[in-house]
Amino acid sequence: MKYVSTRGGISPTSYEETLFSGYAPDGGLYMPETIPKLADLTIEQWKLAKLSYPQVVEKIVRLFVTEEEITDQELTDAVERAYEKFNAAEKVGFKDLKSPNGKSFVLAQLYHGRTVSFKDYALSLAGQFIDHFSKKRKTRTVILVGTSGDTGSAAMDAVKGLRLVDIVVLYPKGKISQVQELQMTSYLDKNIHVYAVEGSSDDLDVPIKECFPQHNVTSINSISWTRVMIQIAHYVYFYLREGNEIDVFVPTGAAGNITAGIIARLLGIPINLFCATNVNDNVEIFFNSGVYEMGGVVEETPANAMDIRYPYNVERIFYLFTDAETTLNIVTKDKSHISAATKSKISNSVRGTFKAETSLIYDTLKHTWELNHFMICPHTATAVAYYDRCSSSVAKTVYIIATASPLKFPESIEKAGISSNLWNAYELRDQLQSTPKIIPEVMRKGTDWRQTLQAKIDEILNRSLQE
Repeated sequence: MKYVSTRGGISPTSYEETLFSGYAPDGGLYMPETIPKLADLTIEQWKLAKLSYPQVVEKIVRLFVTEEEITDQELTDAVERAYEKFNAAEKVGFKDLKSPNGKSFVLAQLYHGRTVSFKDYALSLAGQFIDHFSKKRKTRTVILVGTSGDTGSAAMDAVKGLRLVDIVVLYPKGKISQVQELQMTSYLDKNIHVYAVEGSSDDLDVPIKECFPQHNVTSINSISWTRVMIQIAHYVYFYLREGNEIDVFVPTGAAGNITAGIIARLLGIPINLFCATNVNDNVEIFFNSGVYEMGGVVEETPANAMDIRYPYNVERIFYLFTDAETTLNIVTKDKSHISAATKSKISNSVRGTFKAETSLIYDTLKHTWELNHFMICPHTATAVAYYDRCSSSVAKTVYIIATASPLKFPESIEKAGISSNLWNAYELRDQLQSTPKIIPEVMRKGTDWRQTLQAKIDEILNRSLQE
């Protein structure tokens, strides 16, 4: 399998190159040359085998990464290391719940990793792959990460202590939850470097993008193909567990997770996708009206990891249903209207999209708790709110992706009118507060963030490999 850019400006390249490149040299995002189609017999064999989540991940990665780059044994070992410290035996938890209007669904708890968000599932393995290739290359690698809340700590945890890998994380100062900030300042490893940026998550993405392309510098934000690839396994695992067609409601920010779901459909997995956003609704506008427009004023919401106005994975979705030339023409304009034919193709993969107002997020948190006495996080609440109002769901069984533990957002849940005395609201916060912390450097407004970032990159890459 070779990889190309969504914008068509590069020659086919290896998986290793995509892993270490961040953005493609032409400014596009890496994608496999082809999306394979699974034979019906293969899918049936996987169902009969009752594959575990790690086994499904192996099957998916092997579709896109050749044994010449990562052998079967190396892949098995990497997957085992990635998920060995997850706190659920099955790695993914499932809970039967009812929406506020009494509609049944299965909550897919993708928060049993070490930093209790769904980002752990992809990043734990991405870190293993980066370590694998860094050792083969005998070079030091710098990972740049911009985070709107959860990616930062998951990425840090994935690479902490690795000798040949350093990570530089930027987060928006004052715009993430207390637990999220405590997590990101709890890593004392010398290969971890943290900056608090005086701006939004979209603002901090700008200097990161300006640092690409650059030798031995990469990213494991959802610009990374590796993140999207591993997330495909979520949807395959849900389907294999159920054994029949399912609807999946997906909380959506930068659109990496919904892109993975679309690719799962293209592989031949019978799922129907429904996409939920908060009031930062560029993705919702794109799916519903066919208008591609990036940017706008970022509004702060309780679903803060979705407070994004540049959902860059929409570019991958264009590419999946058009070609590189069409994609380039669309994404290099400030505002574009996609053709009716393309919109129809996309609509067949994503059945519907919904914008959850902030008041509705709070209401959904409160009423879901009152009905189930089970807590969900604000991001998950956007998808529950959509399902509660959706009249176009297709399948008999509905899965809703829970993207993070509610323990990361106790303040938002209290604002929803749920007393912290009713559940263990501050358990994670209290644990984190009891451990040593670093003081992050601050990137202040009016300073040259790109220069600051480049200086840190140069400092890291100039260190001896023995340090």
